[in-house]
Amino acid sequence: MTALIDCHSDLMIDLQRRRSQGEEKVFERVHLPELRAGGVAACLCIVGGDLAVLLPGGIESHEGTLRLVDMLRADIAETSGARIAGSASEVRQLIDDGVFAIIPALEGASPLRGDPALVGELHAAGVRVIGLTWNTRNEIAVGLDRSVAGERHDDGTGLTKAGREAIKEMNRIGVVVDVAHGTPKTFWDVVEVSEAPFIVSHANARTLRDHVRNLDDEQLRAVRDVGGMVGVVLYPPYVGPLPLTVDNVVDHIEYLVDKVGEDSVGIGADFIDYALEELVAEYVEHGIPYDEANFVYPAGVETCRSLSGIVEAMARRGFSSEAIEKIASGNMLRVLREVEEAAA
Repeated sequence: MTALIDCHSDLMIDLQRRRSQGEEKVFERVHLPELRAGGVAACLCIVGGDLAVLLPGGIESHEGTLRLVDMLRADIAETSGARIAGSASEVRQLIDDGVFAIIPALEGASPLRGDPALVGELHAAGVRVIGLTWNTRNEIAVGLDRSVAGERHDDGTGLTKAGREAIKEMNRIGVVVDVAHGTPKTFWDVVEVSEAPFIVSHANARTLRDHVRNLDDEQLRAVRDVGGMVGVVLYPPYVGPLPLTVDNVVDHIEYLVDKVGEDSVGIGADFIDYALEELVAEYVEHGIPYDEANFVYPAGVETCRSLSGIVEAMARRGFSSEAIEKIASGNMLRVLREVEEAAA
């Protein structure tokens, strides 16, 4: 089975809830069997950010992130089947050894508190990818989509002064920049400032699905030109009108490959079946509209357990084995490695 790297996993929402209730070996018991069944060999695991639902007890985002990393380490220490990885070479070695690789990441830069110097502290704690924003404005950047009380933030603003310095610090230390959820101005500011490849961990092609979270062709070419990667997302509103199947997801993969090549595409599933109750509560609290039908994932890739269906669908569509390997895992590994090399 082709090894997959999921470039966006929120499983920590479930893990921290269960650990807080006294459960042990949560990853080994609950998540690892499902991931292995779907051919997932590694993931970018969100350990904090702009979402209150990510934080234990709703505590402040910086402290909360450090607590979540500690909680994740404690849980992973209880299993022999997974490890936290600190480099591209470690991820590759773990996958080759049959050990699940976890790459801690943020979805929103609130934990930086607007202080670029904290990039180093988070890196030391294990964070290797920082998403600049969720659906909100923070001290670093501006997010897109509907946000607090229905306010929209696509007002032409992007990286703050602190955000520009934070990007430079991420480049210097070797932390991957993730521009998912960012406004167009945030995106283009990162293109201007970053001297290393960046990713858009979960987004699709706007030509196929006209949604503000998806990328237009000019943005896709910019990701390619900096050596970055776009993780094709399975969350239904960004794929197409319901009902959906895995072939609708592969339509986006095929479009991206046609426009920017097989070296610039990955998979950022964004499954939330294990955190639906918490996420809906977050939406309600912030006045964000939602439709329960939007949480019905495409047939054939409903959960991480069936994610290998995307590999099978690509093979049916005529993708070469080399292209499938790149999209499944190789491109994310390459970006990690090149960001590390740029820092060195």
